[in-house]
Order: sequence, then C-alpha cells, then structure tokens
Amino acid sequence: MQHKNTDDFVKSLSSSLKDHLTTPSKNDSIDNLTPSLVLNPRSVEDISECLSKASERGLKVCPIGGGTRLNIGNTPEQYDIAMCLTNLNKIIEYKPSDLSITVQAGLTLGKIQSELGRNNQFLPISAPLDETSTLGGILAVGTSGPLTWLNGNMRDVVTGMKTVYSDGLISKSGGQVMKNVSGYEMSKLHIGGLGTIGVISEVSLKVTPKPINETTLIATFAGQVDAFEASMSIFHSKINTLSLSYINPGAVYKLNVKSIKAGHLVAIRLYGRDMSLQRCVNEVNSILKQYKPKNIDKMDGQDQMDIWRKIDDFGYTSDTKPYISMRISLPPTIVGEVLGSLESTTVTKGLMPALLTQIGHGTILFHVFDVSKNIDQNKFGEIISDTRRLVRQRRGTTVIEEAPITIKKELGVWDGIDQIEGAFRNLKSNFDPSNTLNIGRFIPSKSS
Repeated sequence: MQHKNTDDFVKSLSSSLKDHLTTPSKNDSIDNLTPSLVLNPRSVEDISECLSKASERGLKVCPIGGGTRLNIGNTPEQYDIAMCLTNLNKIIEYKPSDLSITVQAGLTLGKIQSELGRNNQFLPISAPLDETSTLGGILAVGTSGPLTWLNGNMRDVVTGMKTVYSDGLISKSGGQVMKNVSGYEMSKLHIGGLGTIGVISEVSLKVTPKPINETTLIATFAGQVDAFEASMSIFHSKINTLSLSYINPGAVYKLNVKSIKAGHLVAIRLYGRDMSLQRCVNEVNSILKQYKPKNIDKMDGQDQMDIWRKIDDFGYTSDTKPYISMRISLPPTIVGEVLGSLESTTVTKGLMPALLTQIGHGTILFHVFDVSKNIDQNKFGEIISDTRRLVRQRRGTTVIEEAPITIKKELGVWDGIDQIEGAFRNLKSNFDPSNTLNIGRFIPSKSS
C-alpha cells in the first residue's frame, strides 16, 4: 500500500531526481514487501536530497546495491522507497603506486578487481556473485568469502568512507592514504551496519600486490575428524595461505565439480614465487598425508579460480540455494566439534546439511536442503533452535541468512541481539532519530 506522503515526496524532488524514479519490480522486494517507489541516485547529493525529504515526511528507505543479499536481516517494518545505488559506479581515484583506490559504493567487486588486475593488484576480499555484488552492499552486510583470511577482515581494508545520514548530512571519515586515520573508527561503524544508520556512498581502500603464482590443493578424506584436524594443522603451521576451507560431503555434492571426488574436503589456496610456492606445496602435502587422505589433487590456472568462485557463490546460485542457511561464528579451535554435531542432528531429521568453513575466521556456513520436499516444516525451526543452543554453549553466534519469512518472523534473524540492543538503540537515536533507514532490520522499533 502506498504511503499517503509518497506523492508529496515525489513533488518535492528536484527535476533531475524525478528523472531517476522507476517502477518497483520483484527484484526490489524484501521478504515479499515491495516499495512504492524506486529511486536511482547518481551522486552523493542525490542521496542526501532523497533521505532528507523522505525523513521529513515519515517515509522509510531501504538502500539496495546489487540485491544479492537482501535476504539478510529481519523483515522491514515499513518499506516505502528503495534507493538503488548501482548508478554510483565510478572509480573516483586510483593510485597504484600508493596501493590505494577510492570508488563509489555502487561499483561491483568484480569490476574493482578487474581494474586492479591491470596493475597486478587486487582487493583481498571475496564475496558471493562478485559481478553483481556492489562494494557498498558487501560492506553493509559485513561478511565476505574465504579470501579474507590472509589480510584480516573488511575493516582492515577500508581506510576511509563517505556516508549520508537520514537528515541528509554528508559525512567523510578517514582518507585514501593509509597513514591518514582521522575518523577511521566511524568507517568501521558502517561495516556490518546493514545500512541502518547511514548510507555508504564512497569508499577508500588499501589494495595488495597480486601474488605472482597461485595453486590450490584439494585433499579428500573419508571422515570429518581427519579432514578438520588436517586443516587445523595447516592453520597452526607457518604456511601462509590465501584461503583454507573444510567442505562436507553435502556441500561437495551440491558444488557438482566433476574433477572433485566425493568425501570430506580440505581446500588450500597457496601463493608465492616459484620456489617458495613449491616449498609450501611440499609442506602442505606432508601435513595432509599425516591424516591419511584418500587423495590429494592439485589445481592451477582457471580450474582453481572456478572452484573458489563456486565456493564463494555457494548458497546464492539457483542450484545451491538452500531452504535455510545460517552463518555461525566461533573460535577456530571449537569449529570441529560443532561441525560433527550439526551434521548428525540434521541427518537424523531427514535433511541434507551442506557445511563450508572459513577456518581462519572460525566461520561455519550451515546450509540445509529439503531433498524429499515432504519434510515437516517444523523441523527447520527445530534445527535453527538446536543450532543456536549448541553455538551459544560455546560462546559463539548464529545468524539466519536464508529462511522462509514465517521462520524469520517467529525466531528472529539475530541470535543474542538482546545483549547489544541498548547500544544499537543509542546509535540509531543519534544517527537516524527519524527511523528512516531499514527500520526493523536489526531490532524492532519501539513503536512496533
């Protein structure tokens, strides 16, 4: 239903912004909610005008990037305007010699990596569907793929940011040069903030020289315990890896890569100059063989890029989309015991678990598939509740990333959110007192 103030909002817009209004489509929907309007700003000033005029009229705005992860977060309490940022897709400044780049938030990660690659540089993060996922959206969600381990997380890569608040105020923190850290903490506030306290419009990042050579080893084990212990031995060694992941048989089946054999996999992405890389390969092989793998395969060139792309995209492509999906964060040393419990609990309920881990971050991506299509839907809710209980006992956290709307509304997406509710409400009241941005995506508004 269209908000009564929407017509007045449209009339108040400058002529240039009116030209950027489009009709809502299914791609703009969040949990089956469709906005009244879609606005496509082309500058930070456009964002500012939209937010200030929406805020004055009590309209609620949801920023959208590539739309690849709109499923993350609680259902919005009100959704009047979709602000699509994909037209903000320019490189503002790139200084290869300074290892720094500043881009607009609507530029996709794939295009950023392509531009950096021309100078043998790259951004040390990965994300699902990187040809569609925008940098602003990736930062707002605050999670990325296995490539993040070597260089920490996204907060370590961002050196500056320009954001717009709900009253139209444009704020800049940090800068392009790495030694300029003025206001740096403000940038961190928006990473993982899901666009609830401000809209990211520009980002400055530090980039990394591209490895001269890369190779990937994939070891197949008969059991989960040996596979995970092998991966932890590599994690605790002095070997630097670009990525290190454990993948269970359910995920291997769904990945559907002909060159990969069924079983419990450990995937290790290595890098370096020729001699250094070969030494790393030999050391990793030596560690793996202590745990008696069924086989060890080596992948190079496009073959290894393709497998890591499939791992990154898992859960977001049509052939790997699960019924429910959770992201679990734990101390790395505890991940192994939790993996076994998750798998056994899911199988006993007649469901197929697909488990992928990012060892260095202590992250488990837990996807559940309904292979029979006849499972009692209550069992999915039971799996989520059981998982949360298990993870809480080990002082970890669980976030529902994909689930039917009924389950999201019943159980809530964010486990343990009550522990930080007061802090978040303080942030929201200071930075978005009108409750304009993504209302209800983290916690319910007081008026709901």
